[in-house]
Amino acid sequence: DTLLHSGFATLMTNLQSHYDHVIIDAPPILASADASILARFADHTLLMVRWAKTPVDILAGCLQICADRGITVTGTVLTRVDTRRYRYRSPHRWHAADETVMPI
Repeated sequence: DTLLHSGFATLMTNLQSHYDHVIIDAPPILASADASILARFADHTLLMVRWAKTPVDILAGCLQICADRGITVTGTVLTRVDTRRYRYRSPHRWHAADETVMPI
């Protein structure tokens, strides 16, 4: 209810007029309606995805919810990447230490 209150919209407008960037850390989109509401105030939306833990079908579901609600996802951030085990080689591949190729 608080996020739908006009006072919150005014707060966001004031913040956007004073700062170049306003970052909103929201709960997971599948866990709360708040994320969808907050996304209405955002110029860009990033999805945080835990490396090797978030199932692909969950990510696809999140993207579908965003599309259904008119939320444009600008990008995805992979969190908790084990950089000791994987290293970046090209724009579309991560290579494991044993040279196993993992498409992303």
